[in-house]
Parts: sequence; C-alpha cells; structure tokens
Amino acid sequence: MDYDLVVVGAGTAGIPCAAEAAHGGARVLLVEKDHRVGGTLHISGGHMAAAGTRRQAERGIADSVEAHLADIRRISGGTVREDLVRTVV
Repeated sequence: MDYDLVVVGAGTAGIPCAAEAAHGGARVLLVEKDHRVGGTLHISGGHMAAAGTRRQAERGIADSVEAHLADIRRISGGTVREDLVRTVV
C-alpha cells in the first residue's frame, strides 16, 4: 500500500499531524510502538517549565533564564539544540 505520509509516534504531536494530513486528503500511516496511543501523555503531569515567573517570586524562589538553561544543559548532558532551547526558555 502507498502512503503520502508516515507518522511515527501516536502521541500529542503525531496524532494531530496525522489527522491534519488526512483531513487535507493525504493517505496517512500512523504507527505507534506502544500498545496504546498517547505517547508520553500517559506519564506527563502536564507541567511546563519556566524561569523567573511571578509564582516563583511569590514563593521566594530565585530563578533566571540563564539558571534554567544551565539546568537543561546539565540534565540533557549537553545534547540540546541551543537555538531551540533558548527560544523555549
């Protein structure tokens, strides 16, 4: 069978990508290695990391963009794309 698009991973990025492509008329194959769809959504608490927020300040937590970036670099073992991480942080 021929497909216009193969999407690997039926998580929070893969499902909408496949659905949008199919909605646009593409023949899509969506594959997932797990026995259920959702990807890391099953283990995520829905949290978003941020630096220097109002809530941190209210709780007396000192933080900064540079400290946040340092944590990300340390946790990832320096494997992140600096341009993308800096944009997100």
